[in-house]
Amino acid sequence: MQKVVDVKVDLSHRSIKCGIIACIDSRFTESLNKFIKEYLGLTPEEIDIFRWAGGAKGLASPGNEHERPFALNQLLISAKEHHVRKFYLVVHSDCAGYGFPSFPSEDEEKRFFSSELKKAKLVAQEFLENVEIEGRKIEAEIITVFFSADGIWREIA
Repeated sequence: MQKVVDVKVDLSHRSIKCGIIACIDSRFTESLNKFIKEYLGLTPEEIDIFRWAGGAKGLASPGNEHERPFALNQLLISAKEHHVRKFYLVVHSDCAGYGFPSFPSEDEEKRFFSSELKKAKLVAQEFLENVEIEGRKIEAEIITVFFSADGIWREIA
């Protein structure tokens, strides 16, 4: 191999505060960065960030038989190897993973994605509750978030 960029990475173990599953859509990268910095008060280096088409859709409404197991495995690795116990599941407006759905109103859109996020949360919780690490069940907090064109919305329990 040929080195193309010189970097210095601190490989010592660090403290990961949370994990975020989000979509790859670059239109929402600034929203994700603002969410991390302004809402969570963290830096990307303190987070396990998982991005793929549809984000939390992979848990709620997987497009194929590989999508959900892949997503759950990412949560497992983060919980097991980085000791993460808080995960944010994110979906967003106008998502290609959902086929760029259109809605008659913003309220309808929020209702749809709220329903999807509830499904994703249930899948993640049921999975993590049945995993043991060092003989102990994982007790993880799952928080759901919707990114729209005009704001970031957290699901209220």
